[in-house]
Amino acid sequence: MSPVRSRRALLQAAGSTIGSSALAGCLFGAGSEQDPGSLAITNDHSEDHAVTVTVTKTSEDQDDTRPRDETPAPETTPVWEREDRFQVESGERVTERDFLSETGAFYLEARLEDGTHDSVWVGLYKSAGGGVAVDAISVYIEDDGRLQVHASHGD
Repeated sequence: MSPVRSRRALLQAAGSTIGSSALAGCLFGAGSEQDPGSLAITNDHSEDHAVTVTVTKTSEDQDDTRPRDETPAPETTPVWEREDRFQVESGERVTERDFLSETGAFYLEARLEDGTHDSVWVGLYKSAGGGVAVDAISVYIEDDGRLQVHASHGD
């Protein structure tokens, strides 16, 4: 009987983990609604905002990302860097489907006009069907004006 309890406990723990992961994905925009390599900016604040997104490709190796709060090393020479600006009205969502279309490791920073910013590391792999696989980027302007950036695993 002991193996049954262990198996049951393992399945319960796995179910909790999977359920929590699925819930986190729902809260932060993951799932089938956003393609890998895409960018979605959602503005839940009562004011319109200009959002500047700076992307730095730090490596051709998609596994060469760092912990969330770590910026690229100053001595690192980026493969390339670009900056895009988006105007997002209150209550609106702006989506760029092929925002990142090549594989590699990327550091993204989103910044509002008042200097509020957040950042995330993204690793994109080559998809079996062509294009990129794995992460999609979501930028959220909260109802209180805070900014959050997340990379979520797309389907």
